[in-house]
Amino acid sequence: MNKYLLADALIMKGKESASSLEHFLTKLNSYLKETHREKLLKDTLLLLKSKRIKSQNNAKILSSKELTEKEIKNIKEKHEDILKEKNLIYEIDKDLIGGYRIETINTRVDTTYKRELSDLYQLMSKE
Repeated sequence: MNKYLLADALIMKGKESASSLEHFLTKLNSYLKETHREKLLKDTLLLLKSKRIKSQNNAKILSSKELTEKEIKNIKEKHEDILKEKNLIYEIDKDLIGGYRIETINTRVDTTYKRELSDLYQLMSKE
């Protein structure tokens, strides 16, 4: 506890006035709030840091369907440079028509049909 709070407590012990008690309780309340806020902030920062470290080692592969072992092997070989030493997380995205998307903390590879159709449309629109 803060040394000033202890001094206030000792002074108040001699004065039993309501205003001194109120003053002490107000200071104690603000001290506890500040202490709790600092601890909460430290805990939050530690949690965010640990999640960021975990996410740096992960690569998410989203596809429209369950991937076979052969398909997974082909994806790993094709994108070895970004998937190297990553924990792979496979998810099915029902919004995808076909293809797959790879997401890491700083890279995104999109080979979905939607992306390819969009690229084709943009190419045709330029002409």
